[in-house]
Parts: sequence; structure tokens; C-alpha cells
Amino acid sequence: MKKYIGGLRIAAFLLDGLMTVVVVLLVGSIASLLMHRILPTRIGPINTIWGLVVLLGLAYFMGRDGFGGRSPGKHLMGLRVARADGRPCTLPASLRRNLSLLVPGLNLLELWIFLRRPHEARMGDRFARTRVEET
Repeated sequence: MKKYIGGLRIAAFLLDGLMTVVVVLLVGSIASLLMHRILPTRIGPINTIWGLVVLLGLAYFMGRDGFGGRSPGKHLMGLRVARADGRPCTLPASLRRNLSLLVPGLNLLELWIFLRRPHEARMGDRFARTRVEET
């Protein structure tokens, strides 16, 4: 019987989300303040900076497991994402496994299935042929 790691997965997801938001807010705020010092009367460049920072944060969040299979949250929770052959998750596999989280409705279905059957792989894990395991 597999050991239940659903709670660890939820904690890792929340930690990764929190870290991503904090970094996006920090980088966006610093870049906006610097841009305001350079062009004090222009709001357009600041909007562009925030758009780019949010896109970079989203890109990181989607690929966060592709760096050795361990996002910061998974590292802290003692988890890793592995491919079917046991090797660490790659960046393309991480993007595939997290794609369903971007699709409205599908992300809610992912959550509903996970809460009902926490021992089973998420749809994203099945699509990317990955699994989350303890290290």
C-alpha cells in the first residue's frame, strides 16, 4: 500500500504558490519604483513591467518541477516529481503536468479529483507520465 502524501502535496503547492506571489510582487514593485524614478510621468512602461513580471512568475510556476524534479515547496516537504523511468522531472514534463492548472474548469476538476482520490495521480501527472514521491 502506498503511503499517503496528499497533505504534503497540498502544502508544497501552497508554499510554491506563496513563494511565486511574493517574488512577483517584490520584483514587480522594485522594477516599478525604478521605472518611476527614470520616467516619473509615464504609466505605460510600468504596466508593461508588471505584465512581464506576472508572465515570468506564471512561467516559473508552470515549470517549477522541471529543475531536478523539486520545486522549493516540494523540497521543503521532502517530495520530488519523477518521470515514469524514475529520473527527475524535466522542464517540458513539468510544463505538461501543470498545463491543466491553467485551463479554467479543468483546474477545478483536477482539485475535485485530487480531493476525492488523493492516492491517484493527477490528470497532469498522467498526461506528462510523472509521479510525485517522497525523497
